[in-house]
Amino acid sequence: AFLAGNISQGESWCGSYLVGDSAGYGAYQPWGDIWFDYKNLTADGVANYERTLDLTTAISNVSFTKDGTDYTREFFISHDDNVLVGRLEAEGTATLNFDVRFTSKQSGTTVAVSDNTLALCGAVPDNQLKYASYIIVVPEDGTVKGATDRLTVENATAVTVYVSAATDYKNVFYNPDDATDTYYYRTGESDEALAARVKADVDSAVTKGYAEIKEDHISDYKELFDRVPLELG
Repeated sequence: AFLAGNISQGESWCGSYLVGDSAGYGAYQPWGDIWFDYKNLTADGVANYERTLDLTTAISNVSFTKDGTDYTREFFISHDDNVLVGRLEAEGTATLNFDVRFTSKQSGTTVAVSDNTLALCGAVPDNQLKYASYIIVVPEDGTVKGATDRLTVENATAVTVYVSAATDYKNVFYNPDDATDTYYYRTGESDEALAARVKADVDSAVTKGYAEIKEDHISDYKELFDRVPLELG
């Protein structure tokens, strides 16, 4: 049709035969945003502010000084333990006081399921892909309290945040002619089973602890990254 100059017919046939069912596309969107809402900590008077990403360890850092207290924030994702880890520290006269929120434009609702745990679970509206995610916050020398959709940290000198997430997507070839394949790229897990799988990962990370997870992460990453050195002079 295109070769014959019949553009409208060609476009019509493309729309009918060259694409799938748009109701099942899903969408490439952020899972969500994790917010740290600090109390009584503003940018006024901040000195020595620095943000870094160390490609030799795959760890990002933020550091600054304010009113005699040194603040550091460290983030990395561990392949070994299947968690994102955030480590926040305050060394000096001030302590860490902030709320932790987990917002999303997906259809799920964030719920504080305990005093140190947030859950964000649901399904993508158009193709019903299930997802589950959990955040556990572990303070040092302070407290953490859950309320509705957030966790509140008070008077901590250090806080470790563990995050894990997964969907019920099944990464295998789907054969539309196979009548036994009823899940269409899905694991077939129930909401409860998917949530339990994710929760198990984050619980295991909390038990293992920040120091050991970081050590294993660096070792695992360097096994790949350090295979090739490159010097540009």
